[in-house]
Amino acid sequence: MRAQGPHGGRTALLTATAPGGATSLIAAWASPSGRWALSAPLPLGGARILSTAVGTSAAIGTSAARATAATAAAPGLASAAGVILSAGRAEFIVNAGAAWQQLPALPAHAAALVLGPGRQISALASSGSILTSWRLAPGAGAWTEAQAMKVPIPYGSSG
Repeated sequence: MRAQGPHGGRTALLTATAPGGATSLIAAWASPSGRWALSAPLPLGGARILSTAVGTSAAIGTSAARATAATAAAPGLASAAGVILSAGRAEFIVNAGAAWQQLPALPAHAAALVLGPGRQISALASSGSILTSWRLAPGAGAWTEAQAMKVPIPYGSSG
């Protein structure tokens, strides 16, 4: 599987299976020269990958030049990669030289991670027509609700 990173960078998340059948996740980052840097493997222990995320420090509508300058000034999670697994856990890694870090237990119904801006990590969860954004402050041991909103869903309109 492949994910496009911020500012045209490339981040890939690959699964690898050892001869004995154990599967791991490996993150890879492309340098400007085209060489790839690999993370340490994350053993999946039979878990399936439910969603993946790549970091960004750019706000929507920010120019590439301003976003690159912001990333250089405060890199945070700009090159990070993350994953939600079926085993009910989520992990992220900042770069190839770092270790995978397990996040605290996800909020109920969490389906996506958002890495950034800065060192902020968010989880998006939906239940019925309610979308909730949860935030994890750096070093925090629990998620806090940042926003909940009702999303209009016209039930029965699909045919």
